[in-house]
Amino acid sequence: MRGSKWKVLTLGLAAGLAALPLPIYGEADEPVWVDTVECQSLSAADRYVFPTFREVEGTRYQLIRTEIETSEGTPVKETEKRMEIRTSDLLLPGEEWAPEETIWKDGMSYHLTETRTENSRISGRTQKAEGWVTYSERTTKPEIPESAEFEIEDVDTGERRTVTLPLVRTEEQWQWQDDFQTILTAEPVDALEYRLGDEVVTLGGEEPGLSGHETEVLHVLGLDPNLYRIETMNWAGPAYLRDGIPVRDINLSGSRYVASYQVYYAGEVPLDDVLGNVVVALYEAEVEREAGSLLSYTVRASYQPEQAHSMLLPATAGASAGMILTAILFRRRKKKSEEK
Repeated sequence: MRGSKWKVLTLGLAAGLAALPLPIYGEADEPVWVDTVECQSLSAADRYVFPTFREVEGTRYQLIRTEIETSEGTPVKETEKRMEIRTSDLLLPGEEWAPEETIWKDGMSYHLTETRTENSRISGRTQKAEGWVTYSERTTKPEIPESAEFEIEDVDTGERRTVTLPLVRTEEQWQWQDDFQTILTAEPVDALEYRLGDEVVTLGGEEPGLSGHETEVLHVLGLDPNLYRIETMNWAGPAYLRDGIPVRDINLSGSRYVASYQVYYAGEVPLDDVLGNVVVALYEAEVEREAGSLLSYTVRASYQPEQAHSMLLPATAGASAGMILTAILFRRRKKKSEEK
């Protein structure tokens, strides 16, 4: 009975081996077709990638391995372009702006490559404005307003407009000026005396005898002796009747102590929006820089016909089936033997 068990086991193994087909193309990992590609790249990740399957003369091949040989890298430089932009001021109709052909920045030369004209609108413009008001030859300080109107010219458009500016400061300068002239009318009391206001003075001869009475004369005229000086006095003409009263005029001349007031107004004034054009100039410079190393690759791909891989699967399946069959037969015989 023992000899029959081993016979069954032997038959099972034989059946499994009988199902294992023999390889036609040699070892499974032995290539039968090789493809080689030489390439260059700045990065190892960019090397050539072979397809998994290829068909050559009707035969479908499958990639089994890839071998890569890398040579020493070669330094590579690349040209980098840098840009600069220049923009003109606002150009009104009829105005032009010609950009320079070459500009320099940080030791680099930039060359003009393009110009273009763009419409532009400027809002929120302001302009500083100022003006002076002069009050000349004043013996008393004038009443100076806190603001004044002035006509200014828009620096961008050339248009003129009226603006109101606030008072900033007042400057004054005093000096004696020889331009005082007036007439004093005297009323004669008798042949030799004349009345000057409440005073009676003697007037005689070819010239009025008022020397030494300059202060009284200024008081009669209602003038401040600190601001006026009488330097000459003479008869303006013969006596004449005024309202039935004989009178005689005296010419007075001298100087006044006067001031000139310079009043300065200034401020920032808002202006209207402006429509116009601006010219945009584009400049370009080329700079060389190191981009990395150019690596050379030789990539070798080994292929086998697709069937060389598929044959391993039936062989394994046949062997497994034979072993399973042997095990089943062995267990059945063992069971029958025990029953006997």
